[in-house]
Amino acid sequence: MRETFVEAKAIIEESGYTLERIREYLDEMRDTGRINMFGAGDYLINVWGFSRQEARPIVLDYIEHGLRENPPEPKYLYGNSKAGDA
Repeated sequence: MRETFVEAKAIIEESGYTLERIREYLDEMRDTGRINMFGAGDYLINVWGFSRQEARPIVLDYIEHGLRENPPEPKYLYGNSKAGDA
């Protein structure tokens, strides 16, 4: 897991961005509820200009570390309905 973090951070910093900014973007994308985070690599490629080889460790780092540091709110875990709504 530590290797993924180091690799992701190096890739991001080489691109001129910061790890914090990329994680904020991924958090924002996650919070929309429109995408499975395993598909986030395509957004890193198309929006931020990373290659597929660069995007993979960034997404893996986010899934391994970013989600743990900033977990989604409960409403995102179970869809947009309130508990008890059928």
